Amino acid sequence: MRHIQDVFKLIIFAVMFCSILYLSGMCLAQTKYTVIRVIDGDTLFVEDAGGIRYKIRLGVIDCPEKKQPWGSVAKKYMEAQLLNKKVVLKNIQKIPDRYNRPIVIVFYKGENMNLKLIAKGLAEVYTGKQPKGVNLKPYYKEQMKARAKLMCMWGEEKYISPSDWRKGKR
Repeated sequence: MRHIQDVFKLIIFAVMFCSILYLSGMCLAQTKYTVIRVIDGDTLFVEDAGGIRYKIRLGVIDCPEKKQPWGSVAKKYMEAQLLNKKVVLKNIQKIPDRYNRPIVIVFYKGENMNLKLIAKGLAEVYTGKQPKGVNLKPYYKEQMKARAKLMCMWGEEKYISPSDWRKGKR
């Protein structure tokens, strides 16, 4: 009987611990984070004031892959804008992505950096399932403008969507 009680206590502790970890990812928007590394245009490492690091994915958008035309430009743009700077994160999806990254909108000095990447022609609106409750109209509007002006990736003669690129359609 004592063994069962110990196992039960261990399970309760594990559930509470996992809940705390999960909720810590859900509460990203409540404080400022420092961008410590840019992986690519839509993936960053941030660090909170306590030194805890998070790998995050910018939601709603999809930047070109590193080996794709404009992929390195998107990365360099984000490094120039955000590296070693304080940002605010708005978590837009309750469950992290398949790589366990919180899906966020990044704000720097009050500006939506996800939207800014689209406006610059360095990202497109993500073609997969979008989080509920996010107003996509501004993103599509900026994408239409960037596309009409043939900005950055939209000026490519044979533009390939990042999602198609990942599927090997080159």
